[in-house]
Amino acid sequence: MTTIYLDYNVISTIGGIPQAADASEQRNRVLELKNLGFQFSLSAWHMYELARSNNSQHIEQCCDFVEQLEPLWISNNTAVKRQEVDRYLQPVFHAVGPVRSRTIEPLHESVADMWASYGGEGSRDETFRASVHALRQKPEYLETVRQAAALTPSAIAAGRDAYRAGLLKSLDSMVDRAYFLNLVPEKTPHEQIEYLVQTTKNILAECPAIAVEEALTQLRLRDSFKPEAGDAADLQHAITPLAYCEYFVTGDKALHGHCLTAVTRAKVSCKVRKSVWEIKRDEGVVNS
Repeated sequence: MTTIYLDYNVISTIGGIPQAADASEQRNRVLELKNLGFQFSLSAWHMYELARSNNSQHIEQCCDFVEQLEPLWISNNTAVKRQEVDRYLQPVFHAVGPVRSRTIEPLHESVADMWASYGGEGSRDETFRASVHALRQKPEYLETVRQAAALTPSAIAAGRDAYRAGLLKSLDSMVDRAYFLNLVPEKTPHEQIEYLVQTTKNILAECPAIAVEEALTQLRLRDSFKPEAGDAADLQHAITPLAYCEYFVTGDKALHGHCLTAVTRAKVSCKVRKSVWEIKRDEGVVNS
């Protein structure tokens, strides 16, 4: 199954208000791809972005479009990274607890299962539309995310300062240890943590979501782009789709460029495209 991740700006300009000039043709193209057996995927960030809109017609039109897609739902990227670490440790420490050899689940068939990956409890009949409206009724949730995102520019700036000063290299093992401690069970033995710290190159080769996150993190540190609050969502929601979907479609020029670089550095096979029109015959899809 070939999975195509559509960034929120694609959903918004095809299904919402204002629409792209060729929105109708793009919708037909999307449905053509769907009829050819391609599966679309979306994430919780789509719900957050749409819930922030004050245009009720835009919201309902986007929900209608999403319902046509019948998408899969991207898992919380932290949950996916934890599953990757479990799988990486299991062959070496299978006789030592607590290592759980879990199946990696980057995609879910239901919204409820997606929310479960965040630690939430959604009802089995949970829908995209219902989640969007629930977020709109709880503006404090949106504000919590907004406040966290507002810290992004200063965090990137601090990281760049540390990188330029040469501080990060001396702190590599400390940073890596803190990173892995967030991805393993609380009582994970010390030797397993040290094994992770000592074999990071192998981890990057075997754990695509972790590799993509590392590539995006390096871009934040070394690229000269001006960091903004929106980069928090853009770079976070891209991790799992770039690692586990065959296509990542975004109309955001800056994000497109970052994703292109990230998939090359992380050595993953996801194809980054600017629109659904770029999914062509030479890639196994009937060209429109």
